[in-house]
Amino acid sequence: MKRTLASFITMLLCFAFVSCGGGDSGPSSEPIPAPSPSPTPAPSTVAVTGVSLDKTTLELEVGGTAKLTATVAPANATDKTVSWSTSDANVATVSDGTVTAKAAGTATITVKTKDGDKTATCTVTVKAPAPSTVAVTGVSLDKTTLELEVGGTAKLTATVTPVDATDKTVSWSTSDANVATVSDGTVTAKAAGTATITVKTKDGDKTATCTVTVKAPAPTPPPTPSTAVTSVALDRATVSLGVNDAIQLKATVKPDSATDKTVTWVSDNTSVATVDAKGKVTAKAEGTANITATANDGSGKKATCKVTVVSAGDSNHSAGEFSSDDQDW
Repeated sequence: MKRTLASFITMLLCFAFVSCGGGDSGPSSEPIPAPSPSPTPAPSTVAVTGVSLDKTTLELEVGGTAKLTATVAPANATDKTVSWSTSDANVATVSDGTVTAKAAGTATITVKTKDGDKTATCTVTVKAPAPSTVAVTGVSLDKTTLELEVGGTAKLTATVTPVDATDKTVSWSTSDANVATVSDGTVTAKAAGTATITVKTKDGDKTATCTVTVKAPAPTPPPTPSTAVTSVALDRATVSLGVNDAIQLKATVKPDSATDKTVTWVSDNTSVATVDAKGKVTAKAEGTANITATANDGSGKKATCKVTVVSAGDSNHSAGEFSSDDQDW
């Protein structure tokens, strides 16, 4: 009985050993291969459908810059690479969207996608740079005081600083137009009194002033009464000259107090004898001429000398009586 139980237990152990793969008895089993991994699918490509710029027009001054931003659609496009170009590099250049103005004119900036050659443009207008402005810092006048008589005028000159100020325009004003007026710096005295002339710059409202004192005009002295000529006399009444001879006549005007004692000399026959403005007579040819001295004061007083011209060498410069007004030869 004990032997039978032990045999049974041994048989069970052997069976369990074989079932667990132990021992060398029984057929060997092949290993089961691991399943192969599934291949990873290739990523799908999203094509570009368009491109746009944040600005379609742009204005710049020469030397200025601006940044253009390109937006590629759709947002999940696979390849968003873009390139930039300009229609006129003399006017404007572009690098990675940054536009630089080179010269006045117009240029078109184009952005193009690598995928699909989609494009967008911006028109760039370049202007010449505005001239730099130099502000006015002050103004001065060449006179700060001025004295005039009624009716008198004087010119004031304004100097704007600095010399290269952009706008040197000035305006003029007076504190009392009844005393003195001003136009473009010219002051005119109107009546006795005092007035202040002010110049003001358009740029900055800078000012300078001149005090003008106007005086009544000095009284005009009464005119000196004129004294008319009462007579004109010559130192010779007649004279005989040879051809080419000359003689000086002298006129005496009376009274000594005559206002205008000047005379005018005239020959009535210049082919025979001429006379200059001082009474010098020159014989020209044989014949007779009357030389007359007439007062210039309008009195009509005059005197005459009869000149007889003979052949050269025959004259004796003979003198006649003293010649006076109203002689008739």
